[in-house]
Amino acid sequence: MIKMEEKNKRLPLAAVLLAGVILLSVSCSDENFVKESSGGAIAFNTDVTAASELPTRASVADLSKLQIDGFNVSAFSTGTSGWSSSGATATPNFMYAQPVSWNSDHWEYSPLKYWPDKADGTNLGKVSFFAWSPASAGTPSLASAQGAPTLTITVTDDNASQVDLIADMLTDKSRDGGAVNFAFDHLLSRIGFMARLDEEYADATVQVTSIKIKYIGGKVANTGVYTFNTDNTASTIWSLTAATASSMTTSDTGDRITESALTLTTANQRANDADKYLMLLPQTVQTGDVKAEVTWTVTTTNPVATETNTKTLDLPAQVWLPGKRYDYKLVISLTDVVFDNTIVNPWGDDCMCPA
Repeated sequence: MIKMEEKNKRLPLAAVLLAGVILLSVSCSDENFVKESSGGAIAFNTDVTAASELPTRASVADLSKLQIDGFNVSAFSTGTSGWSSSGATATPNFMYAQPVSWNSDHWEYSPLKYWPDKADGTNLGKVSFFAWSPASAGTPSLASAQGAPTLTITVTDDNASQVDLIADMLTDKSRDGGAVNFAFDHLLSRIGFMARLDEEYADATVQVTSIKIKYIGGKVANTGVYTFNTDNTASTIWSLTAATASSMTTSDTGDRITESALTLTTANQRANDADKYLMLLPQTVQTGDVKAEVTWTVTTTNPVATETNTKTLDLPAQVWLPGKRYDYKLVISLTDVVFDNTIVNPWGDDCMCPA
């Protein structure tokens, strides 16, 4: 895949597989496998697209989370042919949804696989790899399916149960290339909220006490099919056709993305809790497809009083793209709340949202 520009900020993880493994074979009649003593076992290294903010929520993928979740790999052995010429008819004959787990200081899997080589020892065996995490996030295409694999996922409207799906593909790898270095991309769109005061108030303190998200039935797709691609920034990696796309909806109570009160200033602050970002399928949403119910309190000192206000806002129309974070900015006064400009950044962009 053509990696997003922030991939230059990856944090490398060295991975060395332990010895003492079993030699396996595949169905290529003119290939054999490098013996263990030759160092021909396939090893994995991993990176995850950097994020300017790494929430504590378990479902948001960073390197630490990847080590907890592990990842799955499907691999296609195409002999001397490259993926561009043989991939369309290839099947995952080398690995299929193979679990890979972190063990203290290295990635491991079982049974171990060896690089395919020609019988005369020349390094011509090519393998293409497709990896994703977490494994539970999606259902992979069948082992008999030809061509680049797919993942079918359904996003729940329950924020706490949403996951951050990441994936990578590497084609035409061979023994002389060393370890298989996955650099995972975020495939979903991350939605968050910022908030600030419209101006300073000398005798009043304003706090956001609750933000609830409501999905309007039949408007926001929550089931999609991802096809592994060399460019995970493209909207075309997801298929949300009528045959595969159902829609999420929430009850009138909504899905709360805040737990504690936030005291506002005129500078933008994170309004959703750090572990309550929305992880949603990339798609185009229209004004009102998603609503935010905002509750804030105004406490005055002269006279001493506290007033609670609630307003439901329609999120504006937006194209959500893969691997992007969208921060909707709330501007709050003593009596009203409105949206300011939406901030859109790649996850690896280290800038904070401007005031």
